[in-house]
Amino acid sequence: MWSKGIIAFDFYILTTNGLILGLLALCVTAAVSERGLGMSLLYGFLLFSVVVQWLFSGGLLINMLYFTNASLTIKLLKYFFNCYPAFHFSKLFTDISRKADSHIDTFENRFVEGT
Repeated sequence: MWSKGIIAFDFYILTTNGLILGLLALCVTAAVSERGLGMSLLYGFLLFSVVVQWLFSGGLLINMLYFTNASLTIKLLKYFFNCYPAFHFSKLFTDISRKADSHIDTFENRFVEGT
């Protein structure tokens, strides 16, 4: 991925994700009056961000969210994830890595060379 991808774009996406999560943290600290509650909420956002990145970095679950014949539950789940910036970062990372890096395509059951 690093040899065939666009490094400047990857840096831009990482920086933008960090800024968005930082702005989210500022919004939480402005809305919460107690320090302990604010810190707990921010740690929760950070933990959820890591979990979302881990779950969706493989690409299979993201592809399942974007099926055309998805059920109402899946559509609601996709709407919920679209409200969180870490999901968009995971989607961008997955799309770039699947295009630039060699991988095993689980739907076609074959090895795909990266471009």
